[in-house]
Amino acid sequence: MNAYVIEQTTSALSKSSMGQEVTLLLIGGAIAIISSIATLIVTNIMDKHGKLRIYKKIVYSKAQTGGTWGFHQATEDMSFQIPLWIEIQNTTNTTQVVRNLNAWLYRSGNEICSMTQVNRVDDTIIANNGAYSFVIAPRSIQKYDCHFTLKKQDAPGDGIFDEVKIAYFDTRDKRKIFSLLRIDYSCCWKEKQHEKDKDWTLLSK
Repeated sequence: MNAYVIEQTTSALSKSSMGQEVTLLLIGGAIAIISSIATLIVTNIMDKHGKLRIYKKIVYSKAQTGGTWGFHQATEDMSFQIPLWIEIQNTTNTTQVVRNLNAWLYRSGNEICSMTQVNRVDDTIIANNGAYSFVIAPRSIQKYDCHFTLKKQDAPGDGIFDEVKIAYFDTRDKRKIFSLLRIDYSCCWKEKQHEKDKDWTLLSK
């Protein structure tokens, strides 16, 4: 009788011990999973730490000797030209995308039309091998030669505008817009000598 009781007690203790071991294993597994998820979240946050910045410098045009941005009278029609260098700085640990970078004309805060992205000037291919979408590696800086143009006849309405903005779509396909130039109404579509930028400036809203 005593042996039977001892056996039953031992069996109960053995089952209790096994139950505790299983519980501890489950708790340990849950902690490991939570720890892994937390590590991935922290790593992801750290990878995204930093910013994508675009600097611009308006330069002399490759198409016009000595000329820079502004309104230029051609044989058939007047055109608006912006020769531009951009420098894209990616200080994050992840690859960033700048898609369909273009210049847009605005009037009183309203977007009226886009300019044309020039992919070749004479025999020189510009931008990203002619494209205006860029893939920027982590912790890197890349510079591109860009050029935007618009004929007066292609501008909607009377074509008058007072600001030029740069817009593109980022890695999440979200549109980013930055101010580039302010235009005096009285000078719009009138040929005039303008000055190029003396230094690089950060594109800002």
